[in-house]
Amino acid sequence: MSLDQDFYTKAIEGLRGAWTRFDAKRAQPRRASLARNVKFDALGPSTRWGHSQFLAVTGKVTSMFNWVTKASGWADINRLVYFRGGDTLVMYNFPGASSVDLFTLAGRAAIVAEAGNRLYAAVFNTNIQGAGEARVVNALIGGTPSDKAFAAPMANVPVMSENGAGNCSAGAKKFGYILETRTGFSGKYSPSSGLVDYTPTAGDKTIRMTITADTPDDAAYYHPIMTTTENPNRVFFVPGGALGIPGGAAGWVVNIDISISDDDLARTGVEANDHEDYLTQSGGTGPFSPSAVVELGNRMGYIVDNKLYISDIDDFQVLREAFNVRYLPGKKQIVGAFVQRGVIYTLGPGWTHGFHDNADYPATWGRPDTISDALGCPGPLAYTTRTAGDFAWVANPSGLYLFQGGFPEYPISYADDPDWQLINWAAPYSVIVVDDVANQCVKVAAPLGSATEPTHVFKWDYSRGL
Repeated sequence: MSLDQDFYTKAIEGLRGAWTRFDAKRAQPRRASLARNVKFDALGPSTRWGHSQFLAVTGKVTSMFNWVTKASGWADINRLVYFRGGDTLVMYNFPGASSVDLFTLAGRAAIVAEAGNRLYAAVFNTNIQGAGEARVVNALIGGTPSDKAFAAPMANVPVMSENGAGNCSAGAKKFGYILETRTGFSGKYSPSSGLVDYTPTAGDKTIRMTITADTPDDAAYYHPIMTTTENPNRVFFVPGGALGIPGGAAGWVVNIDISISDDDLARTGVEANDHEDYLTQSGGTGPFSPSAVVELGNRMGYIVDNKLYISDIDDFQVLREAFNVRYLPGKKQIVGAFVQRGVIYTLGPGWTHGFHDNADYPATWGRPDTISDALGCPGPLAYTTRTAGDFAWVANPSGLYLFQGGFPEYPISYADDPDWQLINWAAPYSVIVVDDVANQCVKVAAPLGSATEPTHVFKWDYSRGL
């Protein structure tokens, strides 16, 4: 046979080896658990990317949070915060490949909310109730400690005396101080027994306040406070009187000299009377045990059963029972909350409502709007707002919903309802919703059948549109 005859030719471009894919073949979704070493794309199954162990963890991990923030004057923060073994919140530092146990509190999982260089945390149990006090993590402090929120006032009574000439007016006055912690919280008056009465021998004096105390571990500043003679019920911060103190110092002695006339104090001093209404710890116990802390724009929210405590603007631990609490109609249970397009949405097991922030005390806000009296969220981790856009994912027994100010007619899980109905909603604490922003897909880890721990992961790809 001669090879001189002409042949048809074809240029081969982008040669990438042999084509080894099989023809498309349909399979039951329930068989997917057997495909442990494959990945799926538009063309069908192929070998998946491999995995290597990144972090060894002893004990079950029930929640995690990637804390990424910019710290002025410090290195960027990129840390993984996770709840391990049913009792410990751990923080892993990616750049340094090191971890630290933040605090121990027995519960199901932790909910965290970031606020600048601090992280607020709460632990809930399987009854969707708070397991203990709220904590605050200070990212920029050596050792990255965590402190209890809402620090109590101190009991140490200051000793008052005169220290030469000055500007203090004659007449009886009341004196005290307010402790500011490294979490940024300035609480009630100290001493806790009440302000100290003191009368200088004459006018034009400097009054010295001497405080001797074992300072709390989270102590940062003393702020002296006082009244005028004319009105002993109106309390002011002494201008320029703040004094830095070390935390955890035994028998620490400070002298604060006060030299200001009553007229100047009333004219330039900032009133401190509101501080006596602040919710604080008492006897080593916090004012409440939240099931979740949630970032609400420029406020922080604390969920306690059927109450939503909403902080003052940019003052995330300032709460007063009379001004900072909101209820849902009928005082229904609250499981989660988030902000979307300026509205604070609250989620319960079978209801959703929205509050409008008028930039005043939350008690002055209007009645909440009813978004749904049928759809809500049964578990604290069964929704997420950490998504690729201005939307949230909300999971409940009827499906997984794309939330954009309201619920659509059908959930995105509509076509997969037979599988979705296998979820054991008697264990709502174990349902977890996560948005994979990089790959544009949403995942739901859930217990199926009689299981009470996640056994399967549902996944929906929205890379071609929501």
